[in-house]
Order: sequence, then C-alpha cells, then structure tokens
Amino acid sequence: MQAAGVTSQATWMVGDSWIDHETALRAGTRCCLARYGFGFEQIPPGRLRGDEWIVDRPADLRALAGDER
Repeated sequence: MQAAGVTSQATWMVGDSWIDHETALRAGTRCCLARYGFGFEQIPPGRLRGDEWIVDRPADLRALAGDER
C-alpha cells in the first residue's frame, strides 16, 4: 500500500482462507473472500464479522471493483 501510495481504506484483500481474512483485518483493509477457493470451507463460522464481501465466482470481483464489463 505504501509503495502504491494508497490508504488501507482504499485497499481490499482478496483471499479464500482464515489466514487471508486475518491478514486483511491486521492490515486494516476490506476483505473479500472467494467462496469457490480451497480454503473457504475451513473458515470457522464465528470468525466472519459480517462486513466481508463474499464472491461465488471470479467475475463477481469485477462488480465489486465497479467494472461490469
């Protein structure tokens, strides 16, 4: 983020595991979890806070980024 000159509020972490979720929390970024990823099913239900984005397919990331091509 520092090298790109952006704030943590303008950054989002995309991942599929509890480690990715924890990384986003510690970095102070938004978190987007890929339900189709290999690690998603191992995320304990109580770990999610409700403010995460969850996508079901890669194309869903475009909509989150504001690119609906």
